[in-house]
Amino acid sequence: MKLLAFLAFLSLALMIRSDYIESGIYYIKNVKTGLYLNTCNTDICPKDPTNIWAYGFFGDEWQRFYVTKLENGYYTITTATVVKKNIESRYSYKPSKTLFLSSPDNYDQDQQFSIIPKGHKSFVIVPRELPDKAIESPLKETEEVFLGKKDFYNKYQRFYFDRYYEKC
Repeated sequence: MKLLAFLAFLSLALMIRSDYIESGIYYIKNVKTGLYLNTCNTDICPKDPTNIWAYGFFGDEWQRFYVTKLENGYYTITTATVVKKNIESRYSYKPSKTLFLSSPDNYDQDQQFSIIPKGHKSFVIVPRELPDKAIESPLKETEEVFLGKKDFYNKYQRFYFDRYYEKC
């Protein structure tokens, strides 16, 4: 009986590993600022609705993202809104706007990311095409999320992935 209880505990512990992100819907929250990645509709965005913004928690579809693990080990991060868009990093395309939303294309390397565990259930999100960069949260709400020089000790580049479960 004790062995059965131990095996059940062990299987549960393996299912909730903190060093791996399963495909699913998540809120993505910055460790340092507590701000969430947010996409915007044109009614509330201060400037450009194709950018990624930082906001406090609302819990609506604008803050939910499908995180999908691809067969090649990278991830795509797609908006959970009615119009699906992938987060894309294309520094060479438009250096002033390094993160933006684009039509989904899982084969486009600009839309693929490494999600690297950094302890305490936090992760660094690194674009496949720009391995020396990482997604970074701004200091204040309503500012654009951007790519900064990758620094694993920078808490503005660490994020929690809070799983969203749809109500039945």
